[in-house]
Amino acid sequence: MPWDTWKKRQFNIRFQKAEEGGYIVSIPEMPGCVTQAETFEEGLAMIRDALEGLLEVAVEDGDPIPEQFQDLIEELTKSSAIHVTPKIGSARPTTRSQAG
Repeated sequence: MPWDTWKKRQFNIRFQKAEEGGYIVSIPEMPGCVTQAETFEEGLAMIRDALEGLLEVAVEDGDPIPEQFQDLIEELTKSSAIHVTPKIGSARPTTRSQAG
């Protein structure tokens, strides 16, 4: 998705210094959207990728999407093979643990 599309969004991207170096990057409005990067620029690219992936999975699974991300869903639907109509609501998507 082009950066121009991202510039119009209303959500926060939080950078925290990681103890081992680099940054922990997250979007507080989207639980589970967290990544780690060595640089600020890498963090922006990685959090963008993480959000797009999380939104794609939420749409495919039929999970509700916070309204502020609806226009991103429309862009993802145009630029990918997603053909599912997302549910819009105040509920946040559930996240799945990678832990065994």
